[in-house]
Amino acid sequence: MKKNVIIIGIVVLVVIGVLVLFLTRGKGTEETNDYNYKLIVRESSWSGWVKNYTPEEKTTEYDVVKGKEYTINDYSFKVTILDVKKDRIVIKTSQPLLGSTNGVDLNSTKTEFELYLDKELKLTTPTLDAGEIYYFTLTNK
Repeated sequence: MKKNVIIIGIVVLVVIGVLVLFLTRGKGTEETNDYNYKLIVRESSWSGWVKNYTPEEKTTEYDVVKGKEYTINDYSFKVTILDVKKDRIVIKTSQPLLGSTNGVDLNSTKTEFELYLDKELKLTTPTLDAGEIYYFTLTNK
């Protein structure tokens, strides 16, 4: 009788464990950073030297993986995913960028930025005469 109770207890625990895994699969948690995001990067540029300058744009999508480094363009610009959260990610860029449109801070050293789900973040190189523009968007897959 005692043996049957132990077996039934083990079966109940296994069933509960399987149900918990099934019900939480793919939803992600702050602890596991298991969210199903993609990062969309649109690259552009600007120039104060060329009248009626028309930049070429390139858009690339990346699967978001915490700790992974992505090379964004041919200029060795890299972005690393530092953290993945419920509604945002934290990235680190290989060069300082500006996220503000209130003037140009040529001394900017900011390389860490938060990207919120479904909100575009525009970052530019801290230059006065020409530069790169990156538009980052975090979306669900």
